[in-house]
Amino acid sequence: MPVCSDKYEVRNYLIQKGYGSLLNELIAVFESVDKIDVAKLPEKFVLKATHASGWNLICKDKKGINWWIWKRIIKSWLQHNFFWYGREWNYKDMKPRLVCEKYMEDESGGLMDYKFFCFNGNPKFVQANKGRGKKVHAQNFYDLDWKLQPFGKDLIPIPEIEIPKPKSMEQMIEIAKDLAIPFPYVRVDFYEVHEKIIFGELTFFPASGMPDFVPTDYDKIVGEMLVLPKKNNQENPGS
Repeated sequence: MPVCSDKYEVRNYLIQKGYGSLLNELIAVFESVDKIDVAKLPEKFVLKATHASGWNLICKDKKGINWWIWKRIIKSWLQHNFFWYGREWNYKDMKPRLVCEKYMEDESGGLMDYKFFCFNGNPKFVQANKGRGKKVHAQNFYDLDWKLQPFGKDLIPIPEIEIPKPKSMEQMIEIAKDLAIPFPYVRVDFYEVHEKIIFGELTFFPASGMPDFVPTDYDKIVGEMLVLPKKNNQENPGS
């Protein structure tokens, strides 16, 4: 789980599983802000903290970036341990780094992602977001036949906003199953850019396990999809 949560190390997991072709183009890896040479970066790119979630710089025009401010923000990322924010144990011992990846857009002019909630190796439903950062932001959940589900998490469903089913849906399901095999629960995220599947990330504790589903009945319904494994370690071996 720590390997697959790390935005850089997870690339090796994908390669080992035979899905290296799904990885976004890697431009550079940095362990220090001082190593970032802005002149050598492309005009568009995405910079991510490998040891955290949501610590990203999405750059559409590097000339429009205030690098004096952003380098201080990025430096603070490298000085903080993401574990302390939500107590997600898999982040605790990660090496702080930055990855710079190719900037992507899909046909919408943005970048829609498809998040497959996998329980004991089986995808059960998909979260799809449309309009992030805009006045109207839809976050809908669908079953594997792309039927809108009657629950939400961060946001209530907006049925009148149609989020198209990805063209590669069946392939995404099969890849999600394969990537999820070792884990009791994992969320497998993909993008679809010009009909090509691009891997996003593996997430084990979305939003640190919060907020509740809406309506709250679905906390129990979804919770019952999870079968926890037997304990596989001992606090006092030999006792």
